[in-house]
Amino acid sequence: NECVTTMKGFIPPNIFSSSIASLKDQGLSEALAKRLHDKKCLWLIRMRPEDIEKMHIGTLSHRFNPLAQNLDIVEMTAVYSCLPTHFNDLGKQNWMKNIENSLKDMLKKKNDHKLNSRALRNDAYKGQNPIFSHLTELYEMEVVKGVDCGDAVVEEKGIVTEKGRVNEIGRLFIKNPISKK
Repeated sequence: NECVTTMKGFIPPNIFSSSIASLKDQGLSEALAKRLHDKKCLWLIRMRPEDIEKMHIGTLSHRFNPLAQNLDIVEMTAVYSCLPTHFNDLGKQNWMKNIENSLKDMLKKKNDHKLNSRALRNDAYKGQNPIFSHLTELYEMEVVKGVDCGDAVVEEKGIVTEKGRVNEIGRLFIKNPISKK
């Protein structure tokens, strides 16, 4: 998908451990660094679909919800394209369907010439080059059981290269893990 390729050019594989300052140090403008850092649903573009499928519906609905983040059509298309083709969980299916409906609405507005310029492409991308296009790595996530009500939380295992090697070990979203699935 062209939108996925475009967006991967702006989102580094290490986005999960990046700060606004580190994104700026890598060559992004302050506006784009802030956008990528704050709109965490864009991070899904650097994840494997099978890892997205393992995420808890609460995490997807809140922290990674593209509907609440005023994405432009390129960003929304890229996020939708990176999702699994099917979720087994009804809540996740509904979450994905809402994203699909929002994207269809954006496409209709675009075709009717009624989509505003910010929704076509956010100003943060103006004058920016896709400096991460050559990097194909994705993050591998691992689901663990959490203490509070058995909610699944996600542990960042590291970046997965095309060859499947893991480099950069770290943690993300861990709160009192008790056992791995």
